[in-house]
Amino acid sequence: LTYTLETYGSYIYVGTHNGITGGEIWRSSDGSNWSQVGSDGLGDANNTGVYAGVTFNSYLYAGTYNTTSGTEIWRASDGVTWTQVNTDGFGDINNIASYAGDEFNSHLYIGTHNSTTGVEIWRTSDGTTWTQVNTDGFGDANNSYTASLYNFDSYLYAFVENNNTGTEVWRTSDGITWTQVNTDGFGDANNEDSYSHVNLNSEMYVGTYNANGGQFWKTSNGTTWTEITGPGFLKAANIEIFPTKVVNGYMYLGTTNLSEGGEVWRSTDGSTWTQDNASGYGDENNIITEPYSILGDYIYAGTYNGSTGGEIWRTEVPASPTPTPTPTSTSDSDDTSDDSDSDSTSSSLSTLPRTGALR
Repeated sequence: LTYTLETYGSYIYVGTHNGITGGEIWRSSDGSNWSQVGSDGLGDANNTGVYAGVTFNSYLYAGTYNTTSGTEIWRASDGVTWTQVNTDGFGDINNIASYAGDEFNSHLYIGTHNSTTGVEIWRTSDGTTWTQVNTDGFGDANNSYTASLYNFDSYLYAFVENNNTGTEVWRTSDGITWTQVNTDGFGDANNEDSYSHVNLNSEMYVGTYNANGGQFWKTSNGTTWTEITGPGFLKAANIEIFPTKVVNGYMYLGTTNLSEGGEVWRSTDGSTWTQDNASGYGDENNIITEPYSILGDYIYAGTYNGSTGGEIWRTEVPASPTPTPTPTSTSDSDDTSDDSDSDSTSSSLSTLPRTGALR
């Protein structure tokens, strides 16, 4: 399993999941030649996964998956020498993982996975002193983790997994006082989880995990949500949607697809979409993919592959799209085809778990 962590300095960093010797961190300056930095499991084989790559105050931070002593937060100023900067599990052994992190108002925020009392959100201003800033589970122990923290329009959003009543979205303007801003599961309890890292044209886009097929939502104000229907990636086989990156006016997203392999799609407007890879990159065992980081002229994506191991793929950064003239009239034609349902692989990607791989 591979998870593209972060571009830091002149390197791209990748974390892995390894249940034998512990998760590993690898880096590359050219996308082709890779070297491991830090020891397996960062010195503890119980750190089976490495996630939550985020840069804050000139340090690269990473969180671990550890069901024995609790999640650990590590940082490096040079990308090579790593130091733990929290107590195991933030003092609670039930905080087993840290999947998400983001900077907001001069603080670094980290969300935990806690299936006992519920997700916890912790923050620091100096990288070493941590304070919890929410009630456990936002008052509901079924809110077990956040896979995404995202800064949008002067608010920090936490996207929370709940496999009972459906995913919840919470936000804060001061980092301490939180308010739920969606109905549970966006009205569908099968929407157990949600994820966003995308702001396109002043709108935030959110994808969900739903065993019946992931859903896609957007908002311009953070409280009023509109479901997007029609794009080709919205099919039953794509059970999870990850909007992850905007590059030169293109929004990219990845999917979890257990039968065909994960897909990458892109759009300039959030409505018309083109598939950007062959499903699973030609291997149906690559069931999850997320286009996550940029280094030089390439976008990088990691995969979850339980058969032969996770892979890293890349594609060239696209040129900015040429604006399309606004039509002056509409047609009454019955031809309703559009590129959103295309199976095109318009750009060639060459040779994460996130939470979906651990369900």
